[in-house]
Amino acid sequence: MSSSRAATVHKFIEAFSKLEFDTISSLVSPKFKYTFAPVSAFLPPPMTLPTWSTHMSKLRPLLEAYPITIRTLIDCGDSENKVVIHATGQAQFKDAVMDDRLSEEGWVHVGEYVVVFTMGEEGLLDGVFEFADSKGVERFVELMKRAGGNLGEDMGSQG
Repeated sequence: MSSSRAATVHKFIEAFSKLEFDTISSLVSPKFKYTFAPVSAFLPPPMTLPTWSTHMSKLRPLLEAYPITIRTLIDCGDSENKVVIHATGQAQFKDAVMDDRLSEEGWVHVGEYVVVFTMGEEGLLDGVFEFADSKGVERFVELMKRAGGNLGEDMGSQG
């Protein structure tokens, strides 16, 4: 039987896959904090929901979707009130942002992640701790900068 924690995580992943950040807003508590790791990947510092939403809104003009596949889900139980997933995700860039200086395969990015979701007492997400493959992040940032440049947008150092 799936817990409400696992159900919330599945809703979060489904909304993220479709870049539906308004849906994600309904799943998080006022205490929500999103943290990226590792620090060595030069990812943004921990963010509140408004800051994270602004950061993630940079994806919409460039990506059709970012489908995520959960490979493993571990519900840590009531005492921990956490869910841990191992997942992969593949960026689906919009045709308008892809140039032909890269092959179609060159625009493929598959990321690998371990994510810890911390639930609050009210059943909403208090925090997300995303540990990403740093080499994959580097490639994704390169592709985002290229796509943003093709669209005429400055993607900054964080993609």
